[in-house]
Amino acid sequence: MFLDYLLSQNIITEHQFNRIMVEVDREYEGDWNKAILASGIPEDTITQAKAAFYKLPYQKIDSTKITQDTIKYIPEDAARHYKFVPIAFTEDVLSIGVTEPENIESMNALQFIS
Repeated sequence: MFLDYLLSQNIITEHQFNRIMVEVDREYEGDWNKAILASGIPEDTITQAKAAFYKLPYQKIDSTKITQDTIKYIPEDAARHYKFVPIAFTEDVLSIGVTEPENIESMNALQFIS
C-alpha cells in the first residue's frame, strides 16, 4: 500500500500515518490522495514518491511547453476524466503524464488509446 511506502521512506511520520488511516473514510470519503495531501506533505513530494512506488519515471511538467500538436492526440474530456495528459510527441512516440497511476480505469483507457 502506498501509505505504508510513505512511512517506510520517512516521508510521513507514524503519527501522520495513523491520522490518515483514521480520517480517510470519515473526512475524505475514502480519497487517499486528499487525505495524504491534508497531512501537510507537499504535493510534489507525494508525486515523486508515487513515481518511485509505481516504478514510473517522474517528470515535473511545465504546462506552457505542451504544444497544441501534442494535445490533439488525447481528447480533453478523456484527459480530465482519467487524469492524464499528453506531454510530448517525439520520434513518433506520445508521452503521457498520469496523476493517478493506481487508477486501473485510467491505465486501461491508456492501453485502449494506444
